[in-house]
Amino acid sequence: MKRITQYIKGKITTEYSASDLTGYALEMLRLKNYRVRRVNNVGAYKKRANQVEPGWPDIQGYDPHGVVVLVEVKKKGDILSSAQIARLTDCHECGGIAMVCFQKGNNAELIEFVNYGK
Repeated sequence: MKRITQYIKGKITTEYSASDLTGYALEMLRLKNYRVRRVNNVGAYKKRANQVEPGWPDIQGYDPHGVVVLVEVKKKGDILSSAQIARLTDCHECGGIAMVCFQKGNNAELIEFVNYGK
């Protein structure tokens, strides 16, 4: 996974791209034998591709027991939309696995949605 290093306001910062974070999440999930795929739900110029409803996450699939897995990827500075929070909450409350992949410090993190922001 490559990092983008930037010099901002006298400080060197390291950032992962959304694509890098997505790759990290897919790799970690596949190591656990999850069947997952990236869903291209936003096309060029932020127009919705394939008429996907707002809130559906970037990675979708299921675990080895058939339990639905949804993962939202957020690069540094991005926040979950209300539609994304609603979708991940609904998945969790229905017994699915809802997760968020994001950058924390200089590391990529993949955690359950219920622990995000804590």
